[in-house]
Amino acid sequence: MSNFFILLALTQIFDTYKVEKIFSNFFNAGFFISLGSLFYFNTIYFIVIIWIGLLIIRDFSLREWSIIFLGVLAPYIITFSLYFVFDDIENLILNIGKNVLIEKTMIKYNMFDIIFFSYTVFITTISIFYLLS
Repeated sequence: MSNFFILLALTQIFDTYKVEKIFSNFFNAGFFISLGSLFYFNTIYFIVIIWIGLLIIRDFSLREWSIIFLGVLAPYIITFSLYFVFDDIENLILNIGKNVLIEKTMIKYNMFDIIFFSYTVFITTISIFYLLS
């Protein structure tokens, strides 16, 4: 579910290319990243993608950066407000804590996986050198 919101945020950023004074897309991109982080909290780190995209395709504008920040804050303010109205803030904090502290499982690769990944890296490397030449 979180990946869907990341794709929506990227679409919003790409739509700002060579368009002047379009602030709603930046708010939407921050909003979508933040909304995705409500499903999987580590999605919030993808805000860096918005910042990099903003640095690449736009000139620096403090207004655009602040609009992104407001877009990131909006879903959390709405969520906190809803939990506050229904007097369930403890449950919100518990859910965010569970989402942040997800147990990581250790993946064990067998010989077939190592051969497959090695082959994939080999083919990709050959393709890159072919494209560069």
